[in-house]
Amino acid sequence: FYNLSLLVAITIFREGAELILFLYGYLYAAADATLIRISVGAGIGFMVATIASLSFYFGLVKLSKKIFFTVTSYLLIFIASGMSAQFAHNLIAANILPEIINPIWNTSDLISSNSIIGSILSTIIGYNDRPSLMEICFYIVTFFIIFYLEKNPKFFSLYKIRSR
Repeated sequence: FYNLSLLVAITIFREGAELILFLYGYLYAAADATLIRISVGAGIGFMVATIASLSFYFGLVKLSKKIFFTVTSYLLIFIASGMSAQFAHNLIAANILPEIINPIWNTSDLISSNSIIGSILSTIIGYNDRPSLMEICFYIVTFFIIFYLEKNPKFFSLYKIRSR
């Protein structure tokens, strides 16, 4: 129980650390970037990532086991679906997959993917302010496959290797 809580907290922390590195590179590339500004930004980002991961950890540990496993299962499904959509995005960028329709929608005026809220949503649910149809397909298919397999654990028993 505690190990799964720790896994979720570390996952959130890792994604937060990735956000720190992204912003660090962005600030470093800016013309007015100084070592002090970059250090302060990295420090603030590190504190936010730490607070978020600790909040998830201590919040999830206090829940009943049934609620805990339900929350962590859905959280991991959303994280995995977001990673799948990002995978599709990378394959599209490498000209391996077609975009089909790009973008399906544009919510960058509402919540930009480059904003702090957009980055947090991207980390937790795989938010993209301008996704292509292929990315949406990857997200939805991954979500429903994992959801189905979680709700139907007997699926795996159909493929057990039986010894003679």
